[in-house]
Amino acid sequence: MSTRSIHRPAGYSFMVALAALLLSAPCDAQARACDRWVRVPSPNAAADATFLGGISGVAADDVWSVGWFRNSHPSDYDEFPFALHWDGRQWNQEAIPEPPVGLDHKTRLYDVTAVSASEVWAVGNYIPPDSVNTIETLAMRWDGDDWTFVPGPTAQIGSGSSFYAIDSKGDELWAVGYALGSAGTDNLAARWTGSDWEVYHPIRINNGDHQFNAVHIASEDLVVAAGGVGPLSLPYVGLWDGSSWSEVLPQINSDDYLGLTSIISFAPDDIWVGASRVENLVFQYFVYLHFDGSSWTEVPVVHPFHVPYLEGEHPRKFYSGGFGTLARLNGRGARLLGSLPVDVWTINDITVLPGGVVFGSGNTFDTGTPETLMARYRPCSPQ
Repeated sequence: MSTRSIHRPAGYSFMVALAALLLSAPCDAQARACDRWVRVPSPNAAADATFLGGISGVAADDVWSVGWFRNSHPSDYDEFPFALHWDGRQWNQEAIPEPPVGLDHKTRLYDVTAVSASEVWAVGNYIPPDSVNTIETLAMRWDGDDWTFVPGPTAQIGSGSSFYAIDSKGDELWAVGYALGSAGTDNLAARWTGSDWEVYHPIRINNGDHQFNAVHIASEDLVVAAGGVGPLSLPYVGLWDGSSWSEVLPQINSDDYLGLTSIISFAPDDIWVGASRVENLVFQYFVYLHFDGSSWTEVPVVHPFHVPYLEGEHPRKFYSGGFGTLARLNGRGARLLGSLPVDVWTINDITVLPGGVVFGSGNTFDTGTPETLMARYRPCSPQ
C-alpha cells in the first residue's frame, strides 16, 4: 500500500518563513475603525498550536473560518478539526466533530465556503480507520445546526488524496486537491452533484506529481483551478468550460514563476493568479499574473512579500490578502489598504462580504507558537 504523509499545500512553510522578514505598520488599536485593515480578537483551541486556513461568509454577521489544532504527546501529535464563527460582534469557537478515525487522530481542514446560512462546506484531509499515516479527502457540511461528515473521493490507486480548496457559486460547488494515480499524484477536481462527488482528473503535463491548491467559480461554465507540478511546484492552471477540463494555454513560464497561491477569473480571457517570481529557481518576490486569453502579463504586488490570495466578484474591484497585508485591485494594478501591527504573521485566505467588508484569516507566531489571526477591513461607506 502506498502512503503519503499529511502536509501543508506547496509553499506554505516557505511563506511562513518569509513572514519574519516583513515590516510592521504602526499599531492601530481601534478594531472598529473604518477604511483600515485591523486585527480582530479571535480564540484559540486549548492546545499546543492552533492553525487557521480558509475563511468564507454570507453576511457581516455570518462568517466561518476553519483549520486544525494540535496536542502533543511524548512521541507524536494528535490533530483535530477546528472552526470559528463570526456573529457580527465576535469570533466564537464552534464544535466540529472528527470524521471516522482509528488510532491516528490526524485531521486538518484547509478551506471553507459558505453557500448560505444553512449550508457551509469545509474540506481537508484525515487518516481513516485502519490506516497508518495514509490520508484521504475530507469534506464536512454545516446544515445550520450541526457539522456532519460527507464521504469524499478516494485515490485511484492505493491510498493518498486530499482536498486543499473549495468554492461555491449558486448551485455550483467544486473542491480541488490531489489523488494518487498510476503516474504519481494527479490533479483532483470534484463537483458536488447534490448527493455525491463527480470526480475529474485534469490533464497531466508530465509524469511529475500534480496538485491543485486553489479554485474559483465564475459561473457553471467557467471554473479555474491553480496548482503545481513536481517538487518545485511548476505553475499549472486548469479551466472548466462546463463540460471538460483543459490546461490554460500558453502555460506560465516555469523558468520565471513558481508556487501559485491563489486564482480568480471573471472571463476565460481575464484570469489572475498569485505567483512567486524566481531567477535560476531562487525566489525574488511575489507577483500577480494576468491572462488575457493569449498571454500572461506580470503585475507587481503592493509589497515585495505580499502573498496574493484573491477574492471578489467584480473585475474592476477585487481584493488580495497575504501575510499581514490587504490590497485592492482594479484590473490593472493594486493599492495597499493596510498592514497588520504584529511581529510575525500570515494571512492564508480572505473573504469579501456584502457592503465591502473584508475578513482575513491566518496565524500569528509572535508568542512563539501558532495562534489564530483575524483581520477586518470595513469601508467607511457601504460599497
